[in-house]
Amino acid sequence: MLGEQFDSLLDRYEDMQMQMAMQMSLAENPDASLDLSYESLVDLEDVKRTATPEQVSKMKRHVYKAKTGQAAATGKCLICQSEYEDRDAQIELPCGHRFHSDCGSQWLSEYSRNCPVCKADAAEAAGAGKDKSAT
Repeated sequence: MLGEQFDSLLDRYEDMQMQMAMQMSLAENPDASLDLSYESLVDLEDVKRTATPEQVSKMKRHVYKAKTGQAAATGKCLICQSEYEDRDAQIELPCGHRFHSDCGSQWLSEYSRNCPVCKADAAEAAGAGKDKSAT
């Protein structure tokens, strides 16, 4: 029951984001009619859809642990391209991809709600869970 209410609320939030984007577009060019040409529809694809702070907070968290004796085969964050260091905080998206916690949180809240690797909608499938150890 609560899950259905949350999904309904999330759908309404996404609809409001799209309506605001369309209104802002019309405000920038008031002479334009509601143009449903191919080009206009492609432009709508550029509307930035980000995750809410609540969705980001529900993502799983991990602490990176470097394996002893592990040489250059350590992982790296695919957002900032930096190698993980022992005890770095990580965020795991529902698709399973992991990033530095700060990098992933910033990506989701400022750039896109989709995984930067596989493009899966991370906000839609946001799961709960915190502070797990990982390698």
